[in-house]
Amino acid sequence: MSDLIVELLARRPPSDGPPSQRLRTLLELLDRPDHAVPTVWVGGRHGKSSVTAMMAGLFAALDITAGTTTSPHLQDLRERVRTAGAVIPAGTLREQLDYLDPFLHEVDSRFAAPLAFEEVVFVLASVWFADVPVDVAIHEGAALDGGRCDLSVTLDPGGATVRGDDAAHAAGDAFGVVARDVAVGGQQLSLRGVTGIVPDIYLPLHGRHQADNAAVALAAVEGVLGFSAQLDVELIRQAFARLRLPGRLEVVRRPDGASVVLDGAREPVGAAALAATLRDEFAVRHRIGVLGLVGAQPEETLQALTPVLDHAVVTTAPTPDAARSADVRAAAHQLGVRVEVTDTVEQALDLASGVATPEDAVVVTGSLQTAGVARRALGLDPVDTLLAPS
Repeated sequence: MSDLIVELLARRPPSDGPPSQRLRTLLELLDRPDHAVPTVWVGGRHGKSSVTAMMAGLFAALDITAGTTTSPHLQDLRERVRTAGAVIPAGTLREQLDYLDPFLHEVDSRFAAPLAFEEVVFVLASVWFADVPVDVAIHEGAALDGGRCDLSVTLDPGGATVRGDDAAHAAGDAFGVVARDVAVGGQQLSLRGVTGIVPDIYLPLHGRHQADNAAVALAAVEGVLGFSAQLDVELIRQAFARLRLPGRLEVVRRPDGASVVLDGAREPVGAAALAATLRDEFAVRHRIGVLGLVGAQPEETLQALTPVLDHAVVTTAPTPDAARSADVRAAAHQLGVRVEVTDTVEQALDLASGVATPEDAVVVTGSLQTAGVARRALGLDPVDTLLAPS
């Protein structure tokens, strides 16, 4: 790993709120690369990464190249920046950081707080998208809580804005999920949009919330294209069928043991969606949880999960905002749930797998970082593209 990448990873969110002038200064020194292509911001508290990936897949099916930024990453920093679903090459990442380095130090010298990690990643992506070039840039906005800032609000880019959470329900008859049936490995959908009702969509993802995200993504792509014409329904079907979202209710089938379900749910709403999906779509004997939770008050997240878990192993999430294992154990006791505690995700996965049979499922959740460590422990390589080869 180069010194520039180490320096990038060492940058932390600033404690003084939104970046405002600091980020604008960097972009202006670079001649505003973020204005080079049309921009879509995907906001809201839940479903942002899924909607972003689905939009990129739909654009790819229409022969439109989308560049995307998402956060956090699952196993590899490069996952945050993609074109047409493929991660930025390692050599390109280093080249972009080398190019940006003098600009970063110049801006850092002008302000009390240095540029933060997500600001630099956004600018790096914008420069690369302008160089590739891409036809449209889709950026995942950050939640306005926990000391994080929404770059879309800061930059006021004038592009399209999409909300990922509950949009399908709020839209009434304009767009949404017309029909949904659980299928092997995912679900079968009919979606309504400007194109009309599109039946027979196979979405290889679990959970009602992903069906809603698919409806949002389809409506957003239609909106970006100006609602000018109906899309080819077969291309829509192909786009959704090719989608891969590792770490989002991802099932890893172990031939000699219990299957492992990996999900990055980190807040009560996401935990509730995970619990509903486990209850409705997974027919197993027992569910053993591996919980690496985040936040200072994990009680609500734990409360959403415990009704569908027969046993749980608590560990520390590999992220600075990890919930203390002692706090999670205390909260579990308040709920009348007995849990075991280990130091690492790997240890928790080993312990849970050791008591599970092939008729059971091990559920790893609490943050995307927790799921990422478990993926690595299971021998799974980072996913270089979210769109399977055609």
